[in-house]
Amino acid sequence: MKTVSWKEQAGDVPIVNVPLSKSVANRWLILRAFYPEHIHMHSLSGAHDTAILQRALEQGSGEINLGPAGTAMRFSTAYFAVARGRSCRLFGTDRMHQRPIGPLVDALRSMGADIEYESIHGYPPLRIVGKHLRGGQVYIPADMSSQFISALMLVATATQDGILIHRTSRGVSQPYVEMTAEVLRQAGLHAEFDGPRIHVHGKVTKRVDVPIEGDWSAAAAFLAWVAVTGKPLAIHGLSPKSVQGDKVLQEFAPQFGVVGTWDGALWKLERTHIPTDDVHLDLLDYPDLAQSLIIAAVGQGRSGKVSGLRTLRIKETDRIAALVETIEAVGGEPTPLSSSIYWSVSKPVLPNTVFKSHEDHRMAMALAPLSFFGNLDIDDVGVVAKSFPEFWLEMEKLGVSVS
Repeated sequence: MKTVSWKEQAGDVPIVNVPLSKSVANRWLILRAFYPEHIHMHSLSGAHDTAILQRALEQGSGEINLGPAGTAMRFSTAYFAVARGRSCRLFGTDRMHQRPIGPLVDALRSMGADIEYESIHGYPPLRIVGKHLRGGQVYIPADMSSQFISALMLVATATQDGILIHRTSRGVSQPYVEMTAEVLRQAGLHAEFDGPRIHVHGKVTKRVDVPIEGDWSAAAAFLAWVAVTGKPLAIHGLSPKSVQGDKVLQEFAPQFGVVGTWDGALWKLERTHIPTDDVHLDLLDYPDLAQSLIIAAVGQGRSGKVSGLRTLRIKETDRIAALVETIEAVGGEPTPLSSSIYWSVSKPVLPNTVFKSHEDHRMAMALAPLSFFGNLDIDDVGVVAKSFPEFWLEMEKLGVSVS
């Protein structure tokens, strides 16, 4: 357990840095594994998730431990299914073995992939023998995880004919699928959308220098800080025209009374007021923003409803349950549903209790603004390393200390 505390800072408006995007990096890592001579990555996200995927690809076979990294599990499943001549066992943490992967495995098997479940049908661990797959048409539900779709898109280039993906249900986190398509196009591959169908084909034939992008998902914690505390800051490292869907934070900021302006490479944030109306957000396409934005609203003393959260229950933890616990702890009254959460709250009160991160990096970061109300005890502050190892160092610039 560590105590997070805040002390008023004097001086200039602080400038914080976000890490390189792990979502973008993870996609390029898969493509580089297929085309090491063509794809050149000059910088890489320091996120543990990215390091886990990189290590798995370099290991190449045998017992591959993916720990808590969900993206690495899904992308590795598709990659090793098409890695001809390689055999591996993919496994992770206990929580990872509770996170479904069945739709992706079914889609790969329909193309001839050799994948077996070691224990429970539909869940890791997996045993895979890589084969050369012809490709062709696959059918897959899109309402559980966009990473299933992205995984298929990323390995299409390794198949003979490419892959025509038929999404059989309404998708979640669509901007992540669009991000994958844009990465493929930057590599010189073809990714074409036709309603629920996605056709990915082609080969990388020329040198590609991978563009660098800061992580918009990580910026949510800093937006929440400004929304709750009223203290301005500037974020360095973001692009307003990013391939990342979470750049939508630029549109969400005014709903929290926060004005964002661009000054070169800096996104400057300043709170002008606390809105008096309830918060209403649909985060179906932006689930990684949910914890920070909901706790920002609670920290402002505002009630609200956030929908589109169907994927949160199968993340690093059941994020809806974790949010319910946090809202209750500060005096709010939450009502969770299967894919949404309502809550009522007045002024939040910080209790004498230990807040749980639930082994979830985004939960730990989302809790940080509550330190504005007093000393905040968190059971595991180090879990932020999964996506943002330097988070607490950046928070020190805002007057936050961890002891």
